[in-house]
Amino acid sequence: MKKEDQKYLDLLLQKLPVLKDSINIARSFRQLFVDKEEGSLAKWIKIASAEASALKGFAKGINQDYQAVNQAVISTIS
Repeated sequence: MKKEDQKYLDLLLQKLPVLKDSINIARSFRQLFVDKEEGSLAKWIKIASAEASALKGFAKGINQDYQAVNQAVISTIS
């Protein structure tokens, strides 16, 4: 990342704490597909569905198709 872009991102993260939380939740979603642990998606949905989460709508959509998404998370077949 360019130095000026990093400064801008740092400013945004300082001014908008929810953005930092959203980045962490998004990264943890990506990590689910690496770890492939049964039950990890349910835990992630609980965290992402918190009232203050900017990703609660996304989590709600994931939850509506839970079985398919969970299978994608835990499957070793891509």
